[in-house]
Amino acid sequence: MRHIVSEKELHRLVRELARRTRHEIDKAEIAMDDFDGIAHKYDFKFAWQEMSLDKDGHYAKGVRIVTLNNRVMHLERRNFSFCHEFTHDRIDCDDALCEIIHEFTIDMSDEDMERLIERLCNIGAAELLIPSEDVRQVMLERGFSTTLISELCERFGASSIAVAFQMVNCASHDCYLVIAENQLVQPTAVHNQISLLNIKPINVPQEQLVIIYSGASSAARYSIKRNQALSNNHFLCGALHANEPVRGDARLPFASGNGWDVPCEALYFRGKVFAFFNRTQPMSNLQMPLF
Repeated sequence: MRHIVSEKELHRLVRELARRTRHEIDKAEIAMDDFDGIAHKYDFKFAWQEMSLDKDGHYAKGVRIVTLNNRVMHLERRNFSFCHEFTHDRIDCDDALCEIIHEFTIDMSDEDMERLIERLCNIGAAELLIPSEDVRQVMLERGFSTTLISELCERFGASSIAVAFQMVNCASHDCYLVIAENQLVQPTAVHNQISLLNIKPINVPQEQLVIIYSGASSAARYSIKRNQALSNNHFLCGALHANEPVRGDARLPFASGNGWDVPCEALYFRGKVFAFFNRTQPMSNLQMPLF
């Protein structure tokens, strides 16, 4: 008889794998940004390669090669992307975990299976950089808010991107994470956004807030596509000119355009907008956990 674990259990297993891996790396006195050193220890190949800007990295399973995009200049993105691809390798080298994932995904579509694996690798990458138990304790004491990002970055010496992903990974409620930054966008890329407002597109590149990362809690059912240019009147744009978090109802930026309004909190930090869209209410710091 097949025994299929829950997705929550899969998350736990990947976090445990990442915790063990981080302990091994620390014991070997290898820094997490020493990509060559980590590759040597775990006997896989690491390389840089020029890729399209919508890809941060790639893992070649059969030959065990982790490749990062040398066009990505942000150190935070590089570090998180390496840990993401490295988690692909750690999972693939764990026969027991691979068998459990196979049983869980056997009836899934290719698209749903890929989405699950990517989520697991994001969870593993965040756990490599920031321990989840500590993050949960901080969220329980202080509440689930973008204001924790800077505090956790300082506490763990981690990137803002990794911290935000670990927060959404540790969240028990239905929520989505969006990380966006201003980029020069060609008119063809923003035409679909502004045509809805009956505005004639400008034929020169425009500065636009673009989603560079997105994530979701385990309770969420959907995903938000990366590399979307947000319209200039989207709620997240208001955070660009604020010195503190902005809060209000905002449209979930699904690529289909069929999102709905949910409570949102957005913060401009280290050149990016970090936003949590909460479909259900996060646990209050005044609430006692059931277990």
